[in-house]
Amino acid sequence: MDWSSEIGCEGGPVLVANFADFREWSGAEPFPPDRHTELLFYSPFTHELPDRFRANGDNGHHYFQADNPAALAEELLAACLERFPGSTVQAGEGHWTVVRPDGKQLHASLEPSSEYALATRQLAEQSIHRFGSNCACHLWSVEPGIVRIEVRRRHSELLLAQVTFADEPADEDAAYAHARLAKLPAADDDVHFEVRHEASREAAGPQGLTRVACDGGPASPQGLTRVACDGGPAGPVIVAWSPASYRDLDAPIELDRLGDGRPGLELNLATAGSGAAIWLRPGSYVARTGAHESETWGVSWCVFTGSDYNACQKLPDRQSG
Repeated sequence: MDWSSEIGCEGGPVLVANFADFREWSGAEPFPPDRHTELLFYSPFTHELPDRFRANGDNGHHYFQADNPAALAEELLAACLERFPGSTVQAGEGHWTVVRPDGKQLHASLEPSSEYALATRQLAEQSIHRFGSNCACHLWSVEPGIVRIEVRRRHSELLLAQVTFADEPADEDAAYAHARLAKLPAADDDVHFEVRHEASREAAGPQGLTRVACDGGPASPQGLTRVACDGGPAGPVIVAWSPASYRDLDAPIELDRLGDGRPGLELNLATAGSGAAIWLRPGSYVARTGAHESETWGVSWCVFTGSDYNACQKLPDRQSG
């Protein structure tokens, strides 16, 4: 094992992202009004609302697309106050709760309320979410609690594991050991994630071709960007409790401390100990999930296994003219 740590998750999935992408991740920070495209509401008395608000049935969560979802929300609140005299409305920033005299409630909000809300709406167990300016992150669903991080196989494998229950401390150790040794076959729900050498995203030629050499030399007269690929600090990866954002960091990340053979860094985000910065070998990774229970412990895990190639490639200089 190259490095291990633990992060705290108060509910919601764990995020894995290249550092450059994490800088654009806003987590649960509220979207501005121009990002709202829907009205969401749910209530045990949907069947008593006007037909306009029953188009999606009487049960569950209801999403209504609208050019002006705030105006649609006002229409819904007005309908509730008219139909259920004595009701009150508790208003927040982009969300409302109608409380009837009998105690039943309707909850409404403008959606998507945040990047986190958008990313997790259809999340089952794991997925890739794309956001910002060509950014992406991997999300893995976990329960509230502790998630263990292990960087293994000379920085070419990442294991995330969560013990869901354990009768004794020894059972917790056994649960982690099971996740560590488990072999997961290829499956239809495998997810592919790319760990980039950070320079490979910005070192573009005149026609947008990324041309990166790996000899660490200076830029050539033709504009070839040369980047050392010897396991230096480039290519860091962030593992974090996903509602947190880059702006939640309590201090800058010391990227020069990361690299091949070096330990990761524990991070304080929205809550203390809710993230980590690690270095993984650039390349393509397959993410697979598993779960197992015995009589005395249960564990779920997600393992990222890298293919054995380096993402940095030396391409020929493009001829001008």
